[in-house]
Amino acid sequence: MEVNPERRAEYYREIQQIVAEEVPFLFVMYWDWFNIFSSRIKGLPEAALAGDFIYKKLHEIWIEA
Repeated sequence: MEVNPERRAEYYREIQQIVAEEVPFLFVMYWDWFNIFSSRIKGLPEAALAGDFIYKKLHEIWIEA
């Protein structure tokens, strides 16, 4: 374990260089969640930030004709 910040930065630069050159893929994640529904969709939760909770309650949601 390196406690010297300058030496540690050198190690991180080396690791980043290796990853940039040799990693065949890199997972990128975007954590914000957006749900946009037609006004015909009924039974949605009132909370604006329900997130993936909506998918657990699909049996309570319907489309109004």
